[in-house]
Amino acid sequence: MLRMTTALLLLCFVTESRAQDKARIATGEHSLIAIFDEKDSRRNFFHDVNVRSKSERLTLVVLDDLAENQDEAEEADSKQAKGGLGNPSEDGVAKWPARPLGQEPWLSPKRKVHGTVDAEGVIRFGVTTTRDGRLVSLHFVGRSSFAGASGNVFLLSSDEPVLEGTWKLNNPFTNARLVPGFNGASPFGR
Repeated sequence: MLRMTTALLLLCFVTESRAQDKARIATGEHSLIAIFDEKDSRRNFFHDVNVRSKSERLTLVVLDDLAENQDEAEEADSKQAKGGLGNPSEDGVAKWPARPLGQEPWLSPKRKVHGTVDAEGVIRFGVTTTRDGRLVSLHFVGRSSFAGASGNVFLLSSDEPVLEGTWKLNNPFTNARLVPGFNGASPFGR
């Protein structure tokens, strides 16, 4: 009887600690990229977002393009200090990804996208917007990690079949810090 009671108590503590161990996602600035067509980047989705997470709730706030802001800041710095440390991207520091040429924003700055991150790290969020004069809905489903998230995205509209693609939410500076010396790229080629 004592063994059974001890085993049940131990099981309760393990279950309780597992329930308190919530999946986490890095907060702050990230790029949210959804690829529907590898050949035509105009059909793809690209936005810089500020990730906010509280408990299971997730909020992505659309930002102005961070790469443009970074380029403007670097240009101002280079004008002020000639002969400085050079271009950070050439020195092995990650550079913020820029919106591909010809790709128009889908969402306006300060637009909020809401979703959830469950205890197992499954992330779900979605947004409805107007694109090319028609109402479309994007549904993101994937797995989160502290460095970001990735998974499948589905584009729904009333006049076309469901289009499936892939998405990733990442911050090149977070990835560079997690794997020193690889500049945000995976050492395993992914």
